[in-house]
Amino acid sequence: MNDIYEHVRQSGQQMSEKMKTRYDRKMNKKGFDEGSEPSSNPFVWLYNPVRSKGKSPKLQAKWDGPYWIVTRIYDVTYRIQKGARSTPKFVHVDRLARYCGPDNTRDELVLGGSMDILTPPLHGYSDQ
Repeated sequence: MNDIYEHVRQSGQQMSEKMKTRYDRKMNKKGFDEGSEPSSNPFVWLYNPVRSKGKSPKLQAKWDGPYWIVTRIYDVTYRIQKGARSTPKFVHVDRLARYCGPDNTRDELVLGGSMDILTPPLHGYSDQ
């Protein structure tokens, strides 16, 4: 009977290690750049699947932004802000995806320019 319990414990431990390696493979280890350096891209999309009543969830936007990364709080926690006067949000890195757009995005966010050319990521949480 003890042999069976030992086999079950080992099998559970092996499966746990496999799941951890799979998760770590997809995890964003590098993080994102903060907005202080002009050469970096401090903009990200925020995964925020809010469902509106009466609308098809399939047609609702799940990504919001672009947001500006204000600071990196911890390894996995960031403070982001949509505009100069908006309230900052604290989010986990798993809810962020790198924004790749035009160079004048910061001016558009601050001055309230056209945001028609921005498109969120198509798959998953990050591009890596």
